[in-house]
Amino acid sequence: MKNKIPTITELRIVPSMSVNRDSTLTKWLVKDRQLVYKDQTIAIFESVGWELEYQSESDGIIIQTILEGEQILSGTIFCVIKSYRSNSHIL
Repeated sequence: MKNKIPTITELRIVPSMSVNRDSTLTKWLVKDRQLVYKDQTIAIFESVGWELEYQSESDGIIIQTILEGEQILSGTIFCVIKSYRSNSHIL
């Protein structure tokens, strides 16, 4: 039996309209610890009057680190996506 290798992907708020601006998580589109897929829209943030959709960067289980309505700075981790790989397949 082959070992499963955990992979963690951290998703951060990235500077878009202006660096050092706060963003507010307006809506989670998935539940905590739900299976998500690469490129699936998982959350909507508002920053300087703009709505920004964030997509998952990989397949896996999402672990949310902030709540709806929270304000965070650019560069802050807002969730992690945990997956396990074995023989190049996600399990």
